[in-house]
Amino acid sequence: MLISDLLKLKKYVPTVMGNEFERYSTFLQTADEYLVTELIGQALYDKLSGETVDAKLLRYCENMVCQKAYLDAIPMLDLVETETGFGVTSNTNIAPASQQRVAALAKGIETRLSDGIEQLLEYLEGNATFRSDWKGAKAYTINHDSYIFTLAEFRRYARYDGSRLEWIKDISKVTQAIRLNIEPLISAGLSSAIILQLQSGSLNEANKKIIEDLRFSLASFVTGNEAVAQSALFRARGIIVATPADYPEYMASAFYATSQTPTPTYNIDQSIANFGV
Repeated sequence: MLISDLLKLKKYVPTVMGNEFERYSTFLQTADEYLVTELIGQALYDKLSGETVDAKLLRYCENMVCQKAYLDAIPMLDLVETETGFGVTSNTNIAPASQQRVAALAKGIETRLSDGIEQLLEYLEGNATFRSDWKGAKAYTINHDSYIFTLAEFRRYARYDGSRLEWIKDISKVTQAIRLNIEPLISAGLSSAIILQLQSGSLNEANKKIIEDLRFSLASFVTGNEAVAQSALFRARGIIVATPADYPEYMASAFYATSQTPTPTYNIDQSIANFGV
């Protein structure tokens, strides 16, 4: 378990008091599992111990685990089970906090957790040395099947006031916008090629000309700004249509082939010849 003593928990969560580590151990274990399954994957988690561990990565992971564990623990910290139901523990020397103050504390911890997750993922994104170990993680797969990899980058193209956790839940909107709104106009093949090039850091010159418009379009579709989304998408499509040879995936699409098929035109003589009129 990443956090195995109370002193380390107190380092990241100053409101933790007392000396009973067992009060938090279950929540810390659950937070550990969340870190592995949702964010960094087992391969990268296994490298958080030892002499060669990246100190900053370790600190970000420890912070995330502590914030999540404490957030999950807050509703139950003052509850005790009795034979007749649940009661609230009390200490006559300490005045109980109001529900509003407890709610404010939980909200503050939730914000710190969201910021901590974003900080962790941004750090992973910016370090190619982690990429091979991180590729198997759920967060990597979810965020990299798009033209925009992180929430911080997404906010460059459209306003998004939700937390990092809300962003992960909303990622299906990103996929829908690409599949239903963007790919029908630029082709699925070109879209896939762009995403693969972004993943490998090898975006070619032709795709560099349209990537900003595609990102503006994607972000605007997700946030409901249809006018901006359509405008940016048609700018990108205009470049593609004007220089199709630069976009072989688009030229290979059924959509392009259909657009190049001439519409039949008949004069009167042809009609008589064809139909025997």
